[in-house]
Amino acid sequence: MYNAFNPIMMKQLISVFWILVPSLLSAQGKVSIDVLGSFEVSNRNLSNSSEDEFVIDIFEKRQREESSKPNYRTGLNVNVQLNKKLWIKSGFRFASVGYKSKTQYDLVYPDEYDPVTGEPIFQPSLPREVRYTYNYWFLELPVMARYIFSPKKFVPYAELGFSGIYYLTTRTRYTTETEDLVYRLESPVNSVYMVTANLGIGINVYVGPRSQMFIQPNFRYHLSSTAQAPLKEHLFNVGTEVGYRVFLGKKTAEQGVETH
Repeated sequence: MYNAFNPIMMKQLISVFWILVPSLLSAQGKVSIDVLGSFEVSNRNLSNSSEDEFVIDIFEKRQREESSKPNYRTGLNVNVQLNKKLWIKSGFRFASVGYKSKTQYDLVYPDEYDPVTGEPIFQPSLPREVRYTYNYWFLELPVMARYIFSPKKFVPYAELGFSGIYYLTTRTRYTTETEDLVYRLESPVNSVYMVTANLGIGINVYVGPRSQMFIQPNFRYHLSSTAQAPLKEHLFNVGTEVGYRVFLGKKTAEQGVETH
């Protein structure tokens, strides 16, 4: 359902960002810039709409053999204050989201079976263990609202919003007991434009008159499926974002969170 609107939604988010940038940079004392990194665990939600036995077998096999993996995200935010407790932010990030397969042991290859007896004849040069790791790389453009609960030295807050993301590539790692290969697929997804829903809670801590540190547990779910097929794959990730914020303009950070 979402994929049909992905290019339009992405263009709208980009338009919102470029409309916001001039007003963000011209606002005095109520604008800040963040540098951030996020350590995450990512996976996929897999669903099947087919009754074909072959597709069902693939679905069940993937459900058994695939699991979450560590990942990361890094980038910049631009924040602008709307009132005493409400901010809006945008920016851009580079994000890696994916999953991995469980290690498969005691592999036997089709050409190792004796055509007469049907018994395997093992070739010592072939690996017997294998694991696959899949990473989707994206550029992300978030548009988020942040609600401040208490504008003091320690500032708890909650965030909610969406991101338009642009697919870059898929990085697949093939690991055996004898080799570790990495290769890329340029366009395995249904659309290069996708949309995610974002939720986060966190705390800002003032470390200077014009600066803050922040830590924010967050959750992102890809509303867009990576493939338009009976097997639909929606990526998601849970992580903790850490960053450093600098306030622009003439006011100090503390003055920037007050309404005059």
